[in-house]
Amino acid sequence: MMPLFSIIIPVFNTQETLPTCLGSVLGQTVTDIEVLCVDDGSTDDSLSVLRCYAQADARVRILRHERNRGVSCARNTGIEAAAGEYMAFVDSDDALAPDFCERLLTAARREGADIAKGNYAYLGHSGINYSINAKIRQDKNNCYIQFCSAIYRSTFLREHGLRFPERLHASEDLVFAFSAALRAERMALDDAAHALITPRRGSASFSAPDVRTIISHYRALGMVLDQATRRNAAPACFNYVLASLFALFMHIAIRNRKPAVRKLIAVKNRQLYRRAKACPAFDADIFTDNLAEDDKSLCTCLENDNLPLFFTAMDKLQARRCRMIRSRFL
Repeated sequence: MMPLFSIIIPVFNTQETLPTCLGSVLGQTVTDIEVLCVDDGSTDDSLSVLRCYAQADARVRILRHERNRGVSCARNTGIEAAAGEYMAFVDSDDALAPDFCERLLTAARREGADIAKGNYAYLGHSGINYSINAKIRQDKNNCYIQFCSAIYRSTFLREHGLRFPERLHASEDLVFAFSAALRAERMALDDAAHALITPRRGSASFSAPDVRTIISHYRALGMVLDQATRRNAAPACFNYVLASLFALFMHIAIRNRKPAVRKLIAVKNRQLYRRAKACPAFDADIFTDNLAEDDKSLCTCLENDNLPLFFTAMDKLQARRCRMIRSRFL
């Protein structure tokens, strides 16, 4: 008999955080679950930790990659092996609130939904939160982030062949979330169902991305553009998601201060901005309305090819935001 939930956890060198993650998953108020832990070629003691949990609880299954193949491949391995009616995804350095599965199962069944989405709660940092559920209530296709705060009907994922794009080094989650939202007949929401996220030094909030990561971000945005265009996303949704991702990637990429990398950033920004404007659903007014005031001026710089002013303004904005983040996280 199939379990209600398959909870998929990609694991790579996270021996320190695994006990908290697994404890939260195994402690769900819905007990009819299987926990698929995909060890993605870990070189620390993560596999030993997994084996201890699997020995103590038959609901834990270990799947292994002999070499590191990336988080998308690990999640896809879990999807292929999952037997549950619903799937959920947890990163091995995060956790779930005890009633996460129960609340979202109730919402999914009440609405007859393919996806039921909750929220993120950031552990140890009260006041730092960001939810897009209000936007999703306006249009389900506004879902483009926070995929770990949702559950997915397994037959829905398989019917549409939904997987994480393995050629992306970063932002694979954005492509998956947006692709799933576009194809879902219904999406249910419960703002009180929380995935528990622990921001850490060295994470994307603080780190300067390398060239490979920057290129992956822009490839992801290109894939989102293609998906939205092919499936005729409404202009309001198209421009909201586009503006949100465009601003996000500008701010991520600018953390790398190497001149050669900045030249690449400038090229990618201009290419994608022009490509976005050529899409039938692009609406300059809606796009601009969804940007913060600082980001509006940045896009004006790009449109006018004023790259020196773009980078000067970006540096000032990044410095101000870093000071704000550090004041909250330290």
